[in-house]
Amino acid sequence: MSGLVSLYADEDRYMKSFNVFLKNSSEHASMIKWIKHSLCKSINNLEGCADKEFLSVGSGNGELDVIILEEILKIIPRFNVTFVDPSHEQIDKCKTTIAMVKANSKAWDQVKVEFVEDTIEAFYEENSMRRFDFIYMVQMLYYVKDYKQVLQNILGMMRDSKSYGIILHVSSNSGYAKVWKNFSGRLPQNDSCNYVTANDITNVLATFHSPYSNTEISSDFKIFEDLLTTEEGKLAVDFITEAAYFVDNGDKGLVEDVIDLIKSNSCSRYSGDALCFNNNLSSIVFRK
Repeated sequence: MSGLVSLYADEDRYMKSFNVFLKNSSEHASMIKWIKHSLCKSINNLEGCADKEFLSVGSGNGELDVIILEEILKIIPRFNVTFVDPSHEQIDKCKTTIAMVKANSKAWDQVKVEFVEDTIEAFYEENSMRRFDFIYMVQMLYYVKDYKQVLQNILGMMRDSKSYGIILHVSSNSGYAKVWKNFSGRLPQNDSCNYVTANDITNVLATFHSPYSNTEISSDFKIFEDLLTTEEGKLAVDFITEAAYFVDNGDKGLVEDVIDLIKSNSCSRYSGDALCFNNNLSSIVFRK
């Protein structure tokens, strides 16, 4: 492992691998399908209650927030939303996304918004007494230093037992979970919770006696290129292992073992020319 570094330590390589993932994954479409078909059913106790406080953790560019919030607007006419993200670039994009929606939709007239450029840890330190009725986190718990503490803080910011939290995160039945379970000890580590899966999250919620449900969302990451010899294939492996230049810099035996597992029936299936890596997600709905 001496030649490997975390993918997150190489921003250019990360963005290249992430773009390969975005191009070939059904994750975004699968999340949108769940949001449109199941979100409001999952938080039905919020229905009809106005002036609720919502918290979006790791908002990114705000595009998924719009889909989530437009679904909620169908059952709740008025609420306030705080968007939190540590990236200045992403917060600016989020502001633009929300401003465009508010300018073009009367339904958003009664939605008050606030944007905070900060980590969730720092936000909690400054706002630990604030209370929220609905908190949602999409694919962001990999990037915190202590996900257990973050979950405890999130529960502390929920108003009462009628409040809801939703986490969309990689499933413990996914191919990632199998790769990480078998090899995380030989993959590069950093100060974030890179290799956390949904079961790790629900185990923590259980220790805090938080009622929760965990629903599987099917998704594939289709890989069309050879994993060992093509640039796109290598970038796909980087994304799965969260290690930059894994194929080129990893120990030969480790690389062979990881590739064999990725291609195995426990992680993937074949559809035509594509290797369909199991990219399943979990939607975790929890209460205080």
